[in-house]
Amino acid sequence: MIRFKKPSGIYRIKSPSGYIYVGQSKNLKQRYGQYSRGSCEFQTRLLRSIEKHGWDKHHFEVCQYFDEVPEQSILDSREQYYMDRYREVGFELMNLKEAGKGGKFYPEGIKQRKDRSGPNNHMYGKAVSEETKRKLSESLKGRPGYWTGKHLSEETKLKLSISRKGKCCGPDHHAYGKKKTPEQLAKMSLLLKGKKLTGDQLEKARKNIAVIHVGNAWPIVAFRGEEIIEFACAPRAQEYFNTNNYTKFHFACKKGTELFGYHWKYKDK
Repeated sequence: MIRFKKPSGIYRIKSPSGYIYVGQSKNLKQRYGQYSRGSCEFQTRLLRSIEKHGWDKHHFEVCQYFDEVPEQSILDSREQYYMDRYREVGFELMNLKEAGKGGKFYPEGIKQRKDRSGPNNHMYGKAVSEETKRKLSESLKGRPGYWTGKHLSEETKLKLSISRKGKCCGPDHHAYGKKKTPEQLAKMSLLLKGKKLTGDQLEKARKNIAVIHVGNAWPIVAFRGEEIIEFACAPRAQEYFNTNNYTKFHFACKKGTELFGYHWKYKDK
């Protein structure tokens, strides 16, 4: 087992055939353990090499350590740097795509994805039995979700807020001014037919509807610095900003979020 000097870094794996795989990780020890167990099903060339030669015949080496866990963009750029360097000196890479989650697939990577889709997929045309569904359900019961106990940092919240400004409502929203076609409405209707809300879901929906109705009749205030605009109710704000939905003003008041460049609250709250 390798002793890692620091938790995060860029690594390379050299196969007995002389091929190179370059990767990145914020937890090198965990990533090494995954490879030793063959848990790399989405890295098909590397997986085939491990299955053919065995993990112990592969050489794992850290190319660069980071003192602190870096931003994702830094990891992506350094990974791509090493991929380019190894390719320049004549090594053939086992990577199927460029660095990072948004990296473009190489021709072989595209071919392998196509080979696993449609009729070539091992699950194509097969239906999961009720017994299998029940077993899966039982095995997942009580297991904490991915985000259980985790919290976004204030920095991450700020970045998300900045990235979403202007996209959640108004003219910049992808669905602004668009109407669903009769075909889309018919499909939605078919999908929802026969579905019933659970007791908790129904109670939550009733509470939300009740709050929305109260909010519509409640005076609301928009403020930006020293500028303050008062509205008798949410529909009046809807008319003022010439938008097609007044419920967004209710949610802005409830959450204290920004909408149309203003912060919102109920007048007497």
